[in-house]
Amino acid sequence: MGVIFVIDQLSIKNKLKGLCERCDSIGAIKFQTKHHTGNIVETYFTCDNCGDHVTCFVTDPVVRKKQKEIKKLIGPKYILDRIRLNNDIERRMKVLKQRFANGSV
Repeated sequence: MGVIFVIDQLSIKNKLKGLCERCDSIGAIKFQTKHHTGNIVETYFTCDNCGDHVTCFVTDPVVRKKQKEIKKLIGPKYILDRIRLNNDIERRMKVLKQRFANGSV
C-alpha cells in the first residue's frame, strides 16, 4: 500500500494532506510516531473519516544513518551520491514497510 500526499495550495497553512486507501478520503495529516522493538520507528496518521491507521514510513537505524549522511552532502558535486543514497533508503524503507505490514518486524 502506498500513501499519496497532497499539498493544498489554497490553504493558508499549506497543510499536508493524505489519501486513505481504505475509504478514499483526503484529509489533513497529523503525523504520529510509534517506536517498536529493534529500534524500528513507524510514522503514521489516523484517517479523520474512517479512523484507519495509515502507515507512511518505517525506519530503522540503517535508514536513519543514511538520511543523516544525505543531509551532509551539499552541492552539485554530490548529486550522484545523494541519488544513490536516496535509492538505497527508498529500497530499504519499502522492504521494512512490507515486513512491518506482514508482522515480521
